[in-house]
Amino acid sequence: MVARAEFPDAAPAPSEASNVGPLRTCVGCRKRDSATSLLRVVCQGGVLVPDLGKVLYGRGSSVHPRRHCFDAAVKRRAFVRALRLEHVLSIGEDFTRSVRNYLVEVDPEQADDTASRGAADEEGSRSDPS
Repeated sequence: MVARAEFPDAAPAPSEASNVGPLRTCVGCRKRDSATSLLRVVCQGGVLVPDLGKVLYGRGSSVHPRRHCFDAAVKRRAFVRALRLEHVLSIGEDFTRSVRNYLVEVDPEQADDTASRGAADEEGSRSDPS
């Protein structure tokens, strides 16, 4: 049998590996991370719902609790692909609001970005296009 010292790049033996739990891929940035550090999102009745307790039934997708990951996932329509939805799903305002509120709870520094972006979105929707 070959000693592990001969292969320093080899994966650690099962007894040496740290117990990080299951790994998931963020649908926003496509980086792998532990499931406990990601926000799970499910589709219930055609509506996207953040699964804060990770207990809701059905296929889930995962996203880092960071603004840029969430925005990238929405822009790329990654939730639709990850959840394997057959019909085109529009991201509802309630879903977006609840996820952004959660992001602020997790990292209060994102509050400034969320507030300024929300105000800009409202101004853009109020402006007359004609």
